[in-house]
Amino acid sequence: MIAEDVMRPAPEVVHVGHTLKEALRRLKNSKEDCLIVVDGDEVVGHLTRRAAALMDSQSPGIGTEFVGNVMDAVMRKCRPDDELDDLIHIFRRSDANILAVVDRRAQLIGWVAREDVMSRKGNVNSPMSRPEVRPLAGEKPDRLTVYSEKPHVSD
Repeated sequence: MIAEDVMRPAPEVVHVGHTLKEALRRLKNSKEDCLIVVDGDEVVGHLTRRAAALMDSQSPGIGTEFVGNVMDAVMRKCRPDDELDDLIHIFRRSDANILAVVDRRAQLIGWVAREDVMSRKGNVNSPMSRPEVRPLAGEKPDRLTVYSEKPHVSD
């Protein structure tokens, strides 16, 4: 499977020069919890509904601040033909919940959510994938072998 198989259509975007008030208006009218931030045609970051609302409630007058000054400037990207295993690797190594999907000209064409990849490939929240447990040669698969009865932590 590739990113295109789980990609959602390009979400509404907000420009770095828009105000936080404008971003909040767009988020209010959107079913998504995040806006992708662009500068011209380049994807430069994202702004979550939660972060925008928190800033707005805690800092009176911040609504006039430019999105470029308050966005999360880390926006991971992938290509539509990237393998899901590659996306899992990105999700495991970062706290990203979404990836912008860009074409060869770096134009935004969609996005992939962590939850969409999880539903297709399993749990990507675990920091490391768990290896398959196989019985040792000559062991029955349903039998637990105890190698030590001593605790692993010393007093």
